Amino acid sequence: MYKSWTKRFARKIWKSPLALAVTAGILAGAGFMPSAFAAQSVDGTVTFDTTITGTTADTEYTSNPELVSATIGTNQGAKYSTYIFNDAATAQTVQIGGIHVDNQYLNVNVRDKNGATLVVNDGISSYLHNSMNVIADKIVVSADNREGIFADGANIIINGDLELNATGDNGKGLVAYLDSIIGSAGQSSGTYSTASLKVDGTAKVETVNHAVQASGADINITDVVDIHSSDGIAVRAMAYRTWTSDTTNPMYSEEKMANVSIVGGKIVADKYDAIHNEGSNVYLNCVFILSN
Repeated sequence: MYKSWTKRFARKIWKSPLALAVTAGILAGAGFMPSAFAAQSVDGTVTFDTTITGTTADTEYTSNPELVSATIGTNQGAKYSTYIFNDAATAQTVQIGGIHVDNQYLNVNVRDKNGATLVVNDGISSYLHNSMNVIADKIVVSADNREGIFADGANIIINGDLELNATGDNGKGLVAYLDSIIGSAGQSSGTYSTASLKVDGTAKVETVNHAVQASGADINITDVVDIHSSDGIAVRAMAYRTWTSDTTNPMYSEEKMANVSIVGGKIVADKYDAIHNEGSNVYLNCVFILSN
């Protein structure tokens, strides 16, 4: 009787949630359970949860060579990091968490091959002396309360047709800022990092805040646009005041004009200006402009 009861008790306990948790822990410790951020490929969609940074922190990308060929630059000086997806032409869609490069002098190249759509779920940005190339037939970018694509003293090229949707009060679309170099004393050193953002393809940009904004920087869209801002300016170009290296007059500065070039298409702003130019250049060619 004792043996029969203990067997029934063991079977009952082993089916309890606690026992299942213990089992999961044992399997995970033995390496049989997937990690919380494991990349996966399901029904033609490859999914990565984490953000590309161009650094050795990108372990989800470097540890899945069957889904992406990732090379991280670790040398001294300017570094080059590359991420090549869908080399085997087995995916229709590749989803990633975002592309945000904060380290200086870091060049990042992201390519989605063989016609697969690249979906970027948390925006794209690059900072100060960096360059970035994102290449795919179609690139879909979403962002919430931030810039969809932000070149902050950096150079970004989007090579492919772009769809961008930025939600939230601070949701902006294509943004490029010239950035002053701040010294250790918290003052400008008199130098600056130029910025440019190029979309080499069509661009559909839907935002709450400003849809296209350049400050002392260049934004160039080479194909037809469909730009809409629900609560901001659709296209805004601003001059940027930069401090010079004239140490005899610390208040001396100069303005750097922005240059925005749009080939053609539709520009709509529901509440504010469709195009707002502040001491800069906006070049339009056969653009149909609507604004309430």
